[in-house]
Amino acid sequence: MPNIVQGNPTSRESRADLRSVSYDYTYDEGLDLKPGSKQHDRIRDLVLDRADVGARVISRRVDSWRETDRLLTAYVQPTADDLEALEKDPNKPVTIVFPYTYAMLETLLTYMVEAFFTEPVFVYEGRSPEDVVGAKLLEMTVQYQMQRTKALLSLHTFFRDMLAYGIGATSPVWEQEVVQRYRRTKLTQLDLAEGEYETEGRELVQQWYEGNRLYNVDPYRMLIDPKVTPATFQRSEFFGWVDTDSYMSMLRQERGGQWVNVRYLKHLKDRRSVYAIDNSGREQRFGGKSEELTPNDDRVDLIWMYCWIIPEDEGLGDGEYPELWLFCLAADEVVVRAERVELIHGKIPVVIAAPEFDGYSAVPLSRLEIAHGLQRVLDFLFNSHIYNVKKAVNDMLVVDPYMVSVADLMDPKPGKIIRLRRPAWGRGVQDAVKQLSVNDVTRNNIADSEWIVQWMQKTLGTDDPVMGALRRRGPERLTSAEFHGTRAGALSRLGRVARLVGVQAMYDLGEMLAVHTQQFMSQDLFLRITGEYAQLMLEEHGVVPTNSGRLRISPADLSVDFDVIVRDGSVPGGADTQTLMKLFETIARDPELRQQFDLFRLFGRISREAGVKDYQQFKRRQANVELRPNEDVLKQVERGNLVPMPMEGV
Repeated sequence: MPNIVQGNPTSRESRADLRSVSYDYTYDEGLDLKPGSKQHDRIRDLVLDRADVGARVISRRVDSWRETDRLLTAYVQPTADDLEALEKDPNKPVTIVFPYTYAMLETLLTYMVEAFFTEPVFVYEGRSPEDVVGAKLLEMTVQYQMQRTKALLSLHTFFRDMLAYGIGATSPVWEQEVVQRYRRTKLTQLDLAEGEYETEGRELVQQWYEGNRLYNVDPYRMLIDPKVTPATFQRSEFFGWVDTDSYMSMLRQERGGQWVNVRYLKHLKDRRSVYAIDNSGREQRFGGKSEELTPNDDRVDLIWMYCWIIPEDEGLGDGEYPELWLFCLAADEVVVRAERVELIHGKIPVVIAAPEFDGYSAVPLSRLEIAHGLQRVLDFLFNSHIYNVKKAVNDMLVVDPYMVSVADLMDPKPGKIIRLRRPAWGRGVQDAVKQLSVNDVTRNNIADSEWIVQWMQKTLGTDDPVMGALRRRGPERLTSAEFHGTRAGALSRLGRVARLVGVQAMYDLGEMLAVHTQQFMSQDLFLRITGEYAQLMLEEHGVVPTNSGRLRISPADLSVDFDVIVRDGSVPGGADTQTLMKLFETIARDPELRQQFDLFRLFGRISREAGVKDYQQFKRRQANVELRPNEDVLKQVERGNLVPMPMEGV
C-alpha cells in the first residue's frame, strides 16, 4: 500500500524553532518572510493545507500506477522458489512479465512522436495582414528555443506519463543562462624594432541565453485540485508538485537572487518532506537515490505551489480579487520563494494532458490500465507453460534402491554409468528404474496467448500494421484495400488520442511559449534560415537575411497578435496517399483542370503525407529573364555590362 498522508504535518512535534536564528535578508513587496514570523507561518500553512488535499487525490491512484510500472518492466524480482532454482542451475526459467504492455506503450509513444515532433513543433499564424511576418518570426524563435533546450525530450516524458498513468504535466519556465565564450579580437602589440602593430587574439566574454525551458512533473508527486478535471484544469484554485534539490545548489541560486531563507535550512536536521516519499518504488526497482539520508546528504525536498489567492485575506497585499502567486516551501518548514506571478496570459503556467479522460474525474484511468487484466492472464499462460515444460524436461523417476545405486543415478554428468547393487547382479536391469509419464496440460497456452494478444491490440488500437509487424492471421495474402483499411482504422483511433492531446495541452503550451517570449525576450536574436523558411520569408514577405545569411529578430518584431495552429493528430505516411495520387494524375491529364488547380501545391501535400519533408529542394529555380531590343543588348555588350552565356559542352 502507498504511504497516504493524513492530517496536516504542521502539527508535528519535530518542527524546529527558527525564531532564535536571524539572517540579514531583504524581502520583496514588503513581505515578512522570516521563519517564525506570522506572515511566514501563514504562507507555510497555506501551502501545506493545499498539499495535503492534493496528495490525497493522487494517493488513490498510486496502487494502479505501481502495477503499471510493474507490467512495463519485463524483469521482476525473482521469487524464493526462483532463487533456489537459479542457485542450482542459472539456466532455469524464472517468472517474468511478458513485455507486451511495454510493446504497446512503445507503439503509442511512437505515434505521438510522429504526430507532434514535426518541425516546427508549434505553428503560429498572424490574425491580421500586418501580423503575418511577425507570427512566422515568433514561430522560428520558439522553435530555436525548443532545439536549444532539447524540449523534445521533455515532451517525450510528458507523452509517456499521460499514456502510462493517465495524466501528464509539464511547465514552461522562462530562464536566463549566462555562459562564457572566447571571441576573436584584434590586439595591439609593441615591438622594440618595428613599434606597435596589430595582431589577432581572443578574449573571454560573457554571453547569455534566454528562452523557455520545459520541466516535467512526476505524476506520483503531483498535488492536484480535486474540484477540476483535466478539461477544466485552468480553473484550479491551486496546482503543485514535490521536487528535490540540494542545499549547495539552492545557496548558489540564492546568491543569484532567485531564493531567500536558504541559510535557515542548515539548522534543520531533517530536510525531507512528508509528501516526498517514493510511492513509485523506482528506487527499489532501479536503484539510485536511497530514501535514507547519509551523514553528508544535503538534499532538500521542495513543495512548489501555484495558488490563486485574495491578497487581502492572506495578508499579502491590499488586493480584493484573486491573484496568482507562486510559493516554494523547503523541508515543509521554510518559505524560500513567495512571489506574484505576473504573466500576461493570466494562466497557471502548467499544461495537463489526459487522453482517456471521462469529463468528470480529476485523475482518469490510463490507456494501459485498461489492459491490466488481460496482461495478467497473458503472464499466467506464458509462465505456467514454461513451468510445465521445465517439469517435463526434468526426469521424474521411480527407483528401486535395493537394485540401483542411487548415487550413480543422481550424477548430473552426461555419459555416466549406473551400477546395480550386488543383490541384483545377473538379474538384468528391467524394472529397476521407471520414468513417470508427464502430461502437458498447458500445450494450448501459447495459442491462447495469441488470442489474448489480439484482444489487447483491439482494446488499445495497436494492431500489427501499426506496430510494424506483419500480419500472420487470416488469408495468406492480403489485398491492398484490406491492408490499408486495417491500418487506416487503427491510425484513426490513435489519431483521436493525438487530437485530444492537441486540444488539451499542445494549444495551451504553444500559446504560453509564445507569450513568454513576447513578454520576457530582451535582446536581439540572429537565426540562420534555410530551406522552406528562407523561401517563404523572401518570396512571400520580402524579408531579406543579413550578409551572413542570418535573420535578425528583435523583441519588437514579435509584438503581434497570433493564433496557435493545433496539429490534426495525423502522422506522415498515415493518410491515404493513393487517392491523392489518383487526383494528381487526373488533374495532370486534363488541361481544363490544370487551369483550376495548383499541381505543385498538390504535389507538396502528397509529399508531406508520404513523409518527405524536404521536397522543396527539388523545385526548379527559374532565372529572371528580361527581354530587350537587339540594339540595347549590343550596346551593353560593347560597354562590358553584359556577357554571353557559356555554352554547355564547350
